[in-house]
Amino acid sequence: MPSQEFTGEGQEESYFGSGIIVDLVTELSRFSEIDVISPHSSFAPRLLEFEDSEIARELGTDLLLKVGIRKREDSVRINAHLTDPESSSLLWAEKYDVRLAELIQTQDSLVEQISAALSVRIQTSKLDSARRKPIEQLEAYDWWLRGMDYLRKGTLEGDEEAREYFENALEKDSHFARAYLGLSLSHFNEWSCQSWELRELSECRAFQYATKAFELDENDSQTHVVLGRVYWFRQQFERAETHLNRAYELNPNDADALVMLASGFTFMGDSDRGAALWERATRLNPFFPPWYYAFGGFIRIMQGDYEEGITMSLKAPISTVWIDLAAFIALAYAYLGNMEKAKAYRDIFLEAFRDKITKGRDPHPNEAFEWLVYVNAFKCPNDSETYQDGLKLAGFCSTEPSTSSIYRKSLPPTQTSSEFRLESDIRHIAFDSTHLQLPEVKGFQDLEELLKRNGEEVHCTELMGVTSETGEPYEALDSKARNDCASRIRELQTDLLEAEEANDSTRAEAIREELDPLIDYLAKAVGIGGRSRHLAAPAERARSAVTWRIRNAIKKIEAADKTIGRHFKNAVRTGAFCSYQPEKPVAWKF
Repeated sequence: MPSQEFTGEGQEESYFGSGIIVDLVTELSRFSEIDVISPHSSFAPRLLEFEDSEIARELGTDLLLKVGIRKREDSVRINAHLTDPESSSLLWAEKYDVRLAELIQTQDSLVEQISAALSVRIQTSKLDSARRKPIEQLEAYDWWLRGMDYLRKGTLEGDEEAREYFENALEKDSHFARAYLGLSLSHFNEWSCQSWELRELSECRAFQYATKAFELDENDSQTHVVLGRVYWFRQQFERAETHLNRAYELNPNDADALVMLASGFTFMGDSDRGAALWERATRLNPFFPPWYYAFGGFIRIMQGDYEEGITMSLKAPISTVWIDLAAFIALAYAYLGNMEKAKAYRDIFLEAFRDKITKGRDPHPNEAFEWLVYVNAFKCPNDSETYQDGLKLAGFCSTEPSTSSIYRKSLPPTQTSSEFRLESDIRHIAFDSTHLQLPEVKGFQDLEELLKRNGEEVHCTELMGVTSETGEPYEALDSKARNDCASRIRELQTDLLEAEEANDSTRAEAIREELDPLIDYLAKAVGIGGRSRHLAAPAERARSAVTWRIRNAIKKIEAADKTIGRHFKNAVRTGAFCSYQPEKPVAWKF
């Protein structure tokens, strides 16, 4: 709202001040976690006569932002103050000096800077308020704020703690999209920053929760950031670009998200746009954290500015923010002809690779190279060639790379080799020059229906053969079933420990195949405090059963062939509506 400094201003300055506030309302409204009062109400002249606490009561708001303008000789000073009217405390204040001749040209830049700074400060203020509340009084949004606070710690322990808060938020409001987004971000952190050896599992979970958040609120920019990054990893570049562009349209002032977008667009082949977005992020957040430099350096390296890329990258924590950063530094030094430095940073990466990816095992020849190619997908062939040639030059390849890498992504299938046929209780699956024969399971029948209706969304009740009515809620697991499930999990965990101590890898793997689905099932069926979740019947039962059947079928395919399994994992969507949506057309024979 305007402050008392508006009084007595000239017409140009007055219009400028009003415009600043209207634009601020627009920009702050892009942050879905902030509710902003309309200028129609906040500009009411009578409010200027009230104390801050009275204004807050009149407008029904927790915080007040006042913007004032004071004309000087050849410039204008803009003062912005964010206050907590309840405690009369000043939360944030900043002043900006603008030359009179540049008033209009400066307006957009000022609005962007103020809104970016304010969004952070407002969230901090709300978090402080949430922390002061007794646990029993916390609402869904407060739980979400606490969860996000733990996410920012950037540790596995922080992610796990955050999930408990997001689950609490969903207990309060099962349709709270931001809670699902929080769960997605917790797995996104593990996927991109921490548990690299569990990259695919964390990526799938991040995608699952982001998709749920998108179903509930398709206008949340953070959701589009996560979906864009997941589709990029899956090499579904067109979908990735769609979500990255939408994320920017929805909120061009979230500095942290801009860094992720900058990286994403660089992988899409537009490093110039990536560099511009990174510069914008650092302008909006001038006291940015060191991890920004990791992605800024990567972008410069992909632009061919190797010296600047190295300089920026070395300002980031090597091998903690982004494990691949040392490899990019190594290839940059290699292109500059400094082979001593190139090999030094190659060795830094290999040490981190051995520690975080192979868990102490010495990697196979070229394994690190193949992993780097697998996890860093470039849309543009020239970028991919530059990247791989640089890695080879830096010494990541001791021999010619294998064409059957254990990290190889699924290649587009040929139109003539795709088959999904049932014959005498044996499912014949032919894809990408590979032919599988597997015992029939119900999930294969669901998959066949989805393949026949390529691209079409099929309701889970249709696959299940039941009506779509919701019915009465029911417990996902009664107490006896829950106790039996927990007991079996404990037995399997004991057996697994014995198998691992005996170095019996075959038995251990068999135990995990039974144990992992049980843990996943129990986690989904039990809520906070060990209470059974209540689900709607029969539609919800159909969704749960069909989802399990399809995923179980895909796991069986993946166990037989990782390439074919990965294709189905990436192309099949489960939930209330299921579908098969491959990135490129596949002609299946049945």
